[in-house]
Amino acid sequence: MTNPIRARDVSSKHMTASTFPNTVDESTLTSSSATATVIWVDLFQPRDVPIPADFEDLDEIIARDEKVPARRAKLQQARKSLAAREPGRIAGLAALRLRKGWSQKRLADEVGTSQPHIARLEIGNEDILMSTARKLAEALGVPIEEIDAALRARGGVK
Repeated sequence: MTNPIRARDVSSKHMTASTFPNTVDESTLTSSSATATVIWVDLFQPRDVPIPADFEDLDEIIARDEKVPARRAKLQQARKSLAAREPGRIAGLAALRLRKGWSQKRLADEVGTSQPHIARLEIGNEDILMSTARKLAEALGVPIEEIDAALRARGGVK
């Protein structure tokens, strides 16, 4: 049996998951077994450690699940539930998006932009054009003033 381990660092935003022998510095990760499921969040760059052959990218898994109507509906419901359950932790554009049950990719597709652009807008790392704000308002079904307030909140997930 494997134990999930969450690994964090500040170098990258790429996320992967895999079963991997527990050779990571024990001060960063702990495990009660010799093998652990490591969720890589900003810990390793691809040039540092080869990605295991059984690796599945989280974005690819979600994209695959979004193509199956029943799974897509469950993901949408989970996003809506998260937005309703965590209103103090989820703010700004992320809250508007999650209330609709959409992924960043879905919102990007609706607006005609990229998922990384939506991610940067949600965390406040990028200014927005008025035309993009209008597209966001239309896609999310909210007044442009609500988009303005959401972008001022600049929260994302805390």
